[in-house]
Amino acid sequence: MASVDHPCCVRIQAVCMTAHMMLISELLPTGSLLDYVRDHQCKLRSATLLRWAKQIAEVRIIARAANGFKYTAANVLMIMYSVTR
Repeated sequence: MASVDHPCCVRIQAVCMTAHMMLISELLPTGSLLDYVRDHQCKLRSATLLRWAKQIAEVRIIARAANGFKYTAANVLMIMYSVTR
């Protein structure tokens, strides 16, 4: 995700892997998505909000899968190292 470079995409600067994963993004001149939704709630269609929610959920699923792969890779390497010793 950090390598995505497109005018329509927010650039991810970092990922904070705490109990609740957080994406650190570039500062946007228009403010946060939450502020935008609150300020324009009367103008936004429910289909748009649903599409955005789906995209956010997909990012979270991908991040959890990546975290799982990272954990698995670290533990498999540890087990392989222990077995070969």
